[in-house]
Amino acid sequence: MRDRLSHPRAADRPPKAGFVDGEQETWQSAKQWQPTRKCIEEALVAYDWSEAFAALNLVFRPTIESVFYKSFSQTASANGDELTSLLLANLSDDNERSARWSSALCRYAIDKDAKNVDVLAHWVSKWSPAADAAAKGIADMLATLPEVKADAKKATAAAKAARNKMLETSGLAGVK
Repeated sequence: MRDRLSHPRAADRPPKAGFVDGEQETWQSAKQWQPTRKCIEEALVAYDWSEAFAALNLVFRPTIESVFYKSFSQTASANGDELTSLLLANLSDDNERSARWSSALCRYAIDKDAKNVDVLAHWVSKWSPAADAAAKGIADMLATLPEVKADAKKATAAAKAARNKMLETSGLAGVK
């Protein structure tokens, strides 16, 4: 009889269906993913809580999720993949809920101390170029699809507009 502790259960092992072979290699080496990878990995180790909050919730998420959820959803639909389009649209709805929470927290912090505008603006300015590079990388990938391609310039511009809208609703209008 096999020792159950030394042999992981089948449910604990990744499936061998072909769709989980090579993703780590793609994530770690594909040129277009590297700006996103860099942004995520650096933001996740930000020591200052306000920096981590601003990087992820005010800059990275609204920028990247615009490309990933909105542009990718539209491109999937244009290519006849309605299931992917609907799944991404649902994730986009959840992102909007999260964005409302983040905006409310920013407005609260600014109402409590107007100096928080400068603190948050500093972090937004620091992280926006990395988020823009990440959005461009993802948009460029969508522009290489074999059938109906995404418009990378339009997707990147929409990503910046999504971030600016987030900043405006958060009490940080005009911060770049």
